[in-house]
Amino acid sequence: MQLSKLSYYLIRGLDKEMRAWDAYIGLDDSVRDLLTSLKAISELQNPAVRERPWTQLIEATKRKTFLRDNFTVSLVTGIDTTLADLLALDLHRYEDEVRSVVYRAVREVSMEKTLRELEATWATLEWGKEEHARTGLTWLKASDELIATLEDNQVQLQTLASSKYVAHLMTDVLDWQRRLGLSDQVLALWCEVQRSWSHLESIFAGSCTDDIRQQLPEDSYRFDETNANLKELLGHLLLKPNVISVSTRPNVLDDKHRIDSQLQLCEIQIVQLNSLVGLLGGDLSPNDMQKVTTLCTIDVHSRDVVARLVQPKVESSQAFAWQSQLRHRWNYTEKDCFVNICDAQFRYWYEYLGNTPRLVVTPLTDRGYVTLAQSLHLTMGGAPAGPAGTGKTETTKDLGRALGMLVYVFNCSEQMDYKTCGNIYKGLAKTGAWGCFDEFNRISVEVLSRRCPNSFHLGRSTSASKALLYNGRRDSTSAYSRYVRHYESWLRWKNRAPREFEITLLTMRHDRS
Repeated sequence: MQLSKLSYYLIRGLDKEMRAWDAYIGLDDSVRDLLTSLKAISELQNPAVRERPWTQLIEATKRKTFLRDNFTVSLVTGIDTTLADLLALDLHRYEDEVRSVVYRAVREVSMEKTLRELEATWATLEWGKEEHARTGLTWLKASDELIATLEDNQVQLQTLASSKYVAHLMTDVLDWQRRLGLSDQVLALWCEVQRSWSHLESIFAGSCTDDIRQQLPEDSYRFDETNANLKELLGHLLLKPNVISVSTRPNVLDDKHRIDSQLQLCEIQIVQLNSLVGLLGGDLSPNDMQKVTTLCTIDVHSRDVVARLVQPKVESSQAFAWQSQLRHRWNYTEKDCFVNICDAQFRYWYEYLGNTPRLVVTPLTDRGYVTLAQSLHLTMGGAPAGPAGTGKTETTKDLGRALGMLVYVFNCSEQMDYKTCGNIYKGLAKTGAWGCFDEFNRISVEVLSRRCPNSFHLGRSTSASKALLYNGRRDSTSAYSRYVRHYESWLRWKNRAPREFEITLLTMRHDRS
């Protein structure tokens, strides 16, 4: 390489009159091509460039017919391969192809390393063990580390699967996606089975259960049979608690589905003994039915929250398990309702939202509430992300219901321009309502570039309770705060309980301009 460069500089140092000669031009071109070829050969010395990339390169250059008869790809890095063999490929004509092959080889080696690390990780990951307090039965337990690792690795595999360089590794990637997908299903189903069993075991097998067993003989027999099958399955799984081994065990998912379905049948019968479910089975109007259903939904979530507080023996009101819950309280000093979650606090907005169903709150929903509430507390917005149909929009709307806030959902499209977005922001500023922009990624980049400063100034004006100019007109970002102050003054003047005047507040909100 150094000799070639020296030759190049020697040629360039000849008399300028010689540069018009054909011999000079031919020699100059030959040296340039040699330098390019040597640079390409140097790049191909990358350890990531193995047999398959070399095969792709030879096919791309279409120079195989110029190689000596005994030249093979397997010998390309061997001692029998000469510089003349590599120069015969005329790599100076295929500089882009060489660069592409080398880059692809590096990316493939990186993906292979990721798969090796993933395999090493899951070879040692095992289910945790937990003893049931009353029965002493050893249960499988998914630790937070296991759940986090599972989620991270699934994202990694999804990224690998979407890469354009994954072709020769696609079989391995799909196989790992299948195994981790099974692990995810088994984990979720196993947690559900344990929850159902813990609830039913104290009913059918605890103390003072004779009366229930007499009233529900078929369900008692069903639980006893399911309990025996569950303990048998648990015994097999505890012998080899590796997560992948458990998840890929033949028929393990079917067995757990069958056990879960039997437990669910028992739970249904128990719940039917409850007076609230008896009310649901009565002759109720659609509105009353919706009210009771909403109460059941909220009550089930409250029960789950209490269970999560009891299990780790939470005793302090400052514990995160309690602070992270959405909590409503009445402030007798300010005579108003407040909503707290973590260190965020909001006034209840008293927006009449109708007799609508509530979202079934899951631990993921709770985490979404915490994140969105903290963002609002800092006078910023939120951007829930995830696959379609996972409840991003519904979670935002349900948080608005919990705060008594009207939420407008806008389905974004390519036709939305900056004026449309400006009018939406203007309306939201006037009404004090929330805006949920669904399919936000459909808006063109040009429109988004206009919306960014709009959002910035709107957030600053909101935090400072100032007015702002929108499309040449002045709008107040705290319009609703005037009605809140008016309402509070009225309450102090009347000196009565606030519930008597909630309907008046609602009338004020709908009458405002």
